Amino acid sequence: MCGRFEVDKAIVDTGVFEAFHILFHAINNHDQRPSQEVACLHYQHEKLSQTPALWGINPHWAHHTIFNAQAETVATKKTFSSAYALHRCVVPCSAWFEWTGEPGHKIKHRFSPAIDDVLFMAGILFPLNSGGFQLVTLTCEADPNCGIYHHRMPLLIEASKVKDWLALPRPANEINQFHDHHALQIHPPISSTPATFERISD
Repeated sequence: MCGRFEVDKAIVDTGVFEAFHILFHAINNHDQRPSQEVACLHYQHEKLSQTPALWGINPHWAHHTIFNAQAETVATKKTFSSAYALHRCVVPCSAWFEWTGEPGHKIKHRFSPAIDDVLFMAGILFPLNSGGFQLVTLTCEADPNCGIYHHRMPLLIEASKVKDWLALPRPANEINQFHDHHALQIHPPISSTPATFERISD
């Protein structure tokens, strides 16, 4: 599960421009948390556009903020199916974090590209009646290297496939073909217990 990630503005802005030749203005945040605003990419008026969104949704029935959804079921779960069908997005970032260990003695691990580069996390947008968006990021089964730390990881989209991922329609059985098996660097662990935040992963 991805509960924190990093947006290094210099890396992300450069990476988005190199991939799509558009200007991107990331919100610099080295400890992105649920309920905070993050910049994402989606299709608007048939072109790739940047929009800000709050990470996480708060359905009336949920006791906690929902910020992750499983890629395997996102197309069929009632909470997510409409957003998946109509409002897919990607969240450009530079790294994400996972924790291991016992409560009170958590060890923080940073996952990033082997070279400084942008990652594109798959997401879905939820339009707000008041204007603007909330978003949920998608997770998939972790690859062998990441699975040592957590059984889930962000669904990463290859830069060359981002536009196809965002295009409509997108059958659910095609999701796995977009996963970017990026060469990742797992940084030395940091002794760090994450601050409390509301979380639930579908």
